[in-house]
Amino acid sequence: MDTDVHGYEALIARPATSDLPAYDVVICTYNRVQPLLRVLEGLFKQTRQPDHIYIVDSSTDQNSVRTAVRQLSPPDPSPGIVLVRASHANVAYQRWLGFKVSASDVVAYFDDDVVFGEPDMMERVLGLFAQPDVVGASVELDYHNPLVHDPALRSFTTTMRRTTVLRQVQKGVDWLTGLPSPKPGEVGLCGVRGPVPAGEVVQVKWLPGPCMVFRRQALSDTCFSNDLLAVFEKKLATGEDLVISSFVGRTGRLLLLRDCHLKHPGDFDTVAYPSNTRRYARTMSYSRLFLSLSATYRLGYSKLVCRLHYYYYAAWRLLGAGLRVFTPPLGKHLALCVGWAEGILLNLCKPPTHAAWTPEIDWAADVERDGARIESLITEEILIRNNGTVR
Repeated sequence: MDTDVHGYEALIARPATSDLPAYDVVICTYNRVQPLLRVLEGLFKQTRQPDHIYIVDSSTDQNSVRTAVRQLSPPDPSPGIVLVRASHANVAYQRWLGFKVSASDVVAYFDDDVVFGEPDMMERVLGLFAQPDVVGASVELDYHNPLVHDPALRSFTTTMRRTTVLRQVQKGVDWLTGLPSPKPGEVGLCGVRGPVPAGEVVQVKWLPGPCMVFRRQALSDTCFSNDLLAVFEKKLATGEDLVISSFVGRTGRLLLLRDCHLKHPGDFDTVAYPSNTRRYARTMSYSRLFLSLSATYRLGYSKLVCRLHYYYYAAWRLLGAGLRVFTPPLGKHLALCVGWAEGILLNLCKPPTHAAWTPEIDWAADVERDGARIESLITEEILIRNNGTVR
């Protein structure tokens, strides 16, 4: 894939505001009111406002989001702020529900804990869609996940990759142990992502989950398969952003605007994925096979090849974790090893499918029912009370 993208400089430097497509924002949230309010305040400062902001909420307290949002002072005129109650605390399902209830030409997904940088970020991202072959876009992320990047769990191979002299040696070890080495912007087996290409605007094969902006006509129910919903329902998967954006990317270009920034600080507890080392390792181990099987159309491999590669790859990862069990910190390394083993055994016993995990759930019926229960949170009465003005 040629990652260099030419011809977009004028669009991102000074987009024609009147020609920008209308867009809706979808924010999926679960028990995180404070970071959600921070996201909304950041959106209110954008120079290009969305038509609607859909808050897809699965919080245990059904009134927490409603009460908090109604205290905000949105801009005038205000985008419509709509609450959608999700019957599943499942980020893949919530993203699907947001797609089903939104209506604008472009759908922008944001995590509920991001921090906006440039006030013209959305204006510049939308400018990319002036090219008809662009179906998705995102921005540079300052990303932090305290569990994934736990310094206590940094392996010797990670240290080798940071050392120039040993980096080539480690590449050989990676090849021997089945670790894919995708080119910049590409994605390999087991959902392993290559480095982000260099450049101001670059083409990629996936978009990062904290910010994914899609052309509506490129999204479809196919992007949200029952298998994807099932493994996320059981908290046994990561990478829904990879699955969704890769499907969208089949119909056109996915672009990354690298001189616009969005922070994902990780300053609130994670809710989409397990938060302890053992459960997270089990989820990572189990989901690697699912990510390979979900991309057979793109990678060109049969499902048998994907399965054989996964077990070879996973066995080496388990061996590496096992060799560190007796090194400090003992508890975390043991949990990492046990989690990887559990994930492999789960794949042997129970495949990552809807039939295996959630046969009792009618996903289509649930999303239709939840989509019918929407509530406008910002009315003219609330605007007058909070802002002292009439729209």
